[in-house]
Amino acid sequence: MKAKNGAKQTVIVFVLAVLTAMSFSGSVNAQTKSFEFKYASPYPQREINNHAPALWADALEKRTGGRVKVTPYYSETLGKGPEMLHMLKTGICDVAMLNYPMFPGVFQVTDILSLPFFVPNRYIGEELIYSLYYRGLLEKEYSGLKLLWYHVNTPANFMLRNKKVTKMEDLKGLKIRVFPGTPIKTLKALGATPITIPTTEVYTALERGTVDGLITMPDWFLAAKLHEVTKYYLWVPIAGGMHMLMMSQEKWNSLPPEIQTIMEELNGKAKYQFLEEADRRDSEMPTQVKATKVDSYSLSGSEVSRWQKATQGVVDEWASEMEAKGLPGREAVKVAKQVLERFK
Repeated sequence: MKAKNGAKQTVIVFVLAVLTAMSFSGSVNAQTKSFEFKYASPYPQREINNHAPALWADALEKRTGGRVKVTPYYSETLGKGPEMLHMLKTGICDVAMLNYPMFPGVFQVTDILSLPFFVPNRYIGEELIYSLYYRGLLEKEYSGLKLLWYHVNTPANFMLRNKKVTKMEDLKGLKIRVFPGTPIKTLKALGATPITIPTTEVYTALERGTVDGLITMPDWFLAAKLHEVTKYYLWVPIAGGMHMLMMSQEKWNSLPPEIQTIMEELNGKAKYQFLEEADRRDSEMPTQVKATKVDSYSLSGSEVSRWQKATQGVVDEWASEMEAKGLPGREAVKVAKQVLERFK
């Protein structure tokens, strides 16, 4: 009888030892498991939107002792820009730089940045998105996504092929290339004819006269050498824009807490690394534009007021459309106006 009991105890001890070893092994594996993040970007490696992600990737690998490695895929080599949200959700990529106008009907309240004259400069845009995000007004459209960080771009301005625009009437009949969405309505309100064509076709379209101009950010104007096919650069903050470094919420939830903690710290740092680089480039921008021999100029204060008045209907229509979809359009506009008032 004693022998049987002894054998039984031995089996129990053995089983417990195995289970303990398995548990310990699983714990060790969880703490030492490596991760490779595929980072997808629609832009070339040296374009400003990839500046902070590159620093972030290096720091993440070092801080995790090599457990996390980020492999970049620049210039749409993993997939086209408009496909990147789907790529995130299906695991084709793990992190992506999203330019929200590429996803019509998705980031609808975020699109408040595109409203005319709501983003006079980058920092007002940053404050606006911060105010909307932490009031929960963006919660619905960011569902299923983990926002690592965002950065607001320098406002878009007018680049014109061969006609100098100094008053609203000068825009009548001009074919101006824009992103889809709100800027189309803005240009129509100002009397221009909006044209939407792929980014890769803009240079040729300007060169051939298929379009008379475009609205875009100054850094891309220089990077794409559009100064070779335009004569005038009109500094007027007609619309804002934003890029977001995103991960799917499912992917984020699968990461160990210690990795998440390191990432959150580096996310905040990366945002300011972008702003520092953006400020440096912005300070050089007027000189660089001037060096291109393009005639750069601004509108008079009274003319800007005319443009703002002419486009007020775009703001009102946007707010009403958001409300009809069950989105906080009027509240978002109210917050935006409060932010603008604080920065006067």
